[in-house]
Amino acid sequence: MPVLNGFEVLEWLRSHPDCGVIPTIVMSASRLEEDIQKAYRLRANAYIVKPTQFEQFVEIFRRLNAFWEICELPTLPAKCYGATASSEPRSD
Repeated sequence: MPVLNGFEVLEWLRSHPDCGVIPTIVMSASRLEEDIQKAYRLRANAYIVKPTQFEQFVEIFRRLNAFWEICELPTLPAKCYGATASSEPRSD
């Protein structure tokens, strides 16, 4: 990502009390244990290693979609929508 890396985005997201409840899945090419540990320390809900084959990628998203269809998700305050990492969450 050009401005912030995924860990920085996750850290920013989790530091905001209203938006910190957004379910977050980290998808990375890295299998490094230190990256996996860091993601979970920053309170990621899951860590998935990107597959190398397109068919595997499609299957992961099919399974994730099925999972989220059965989950009860929190209602997010309006200020969480459209928030950027360079600013406080908007209040619109």
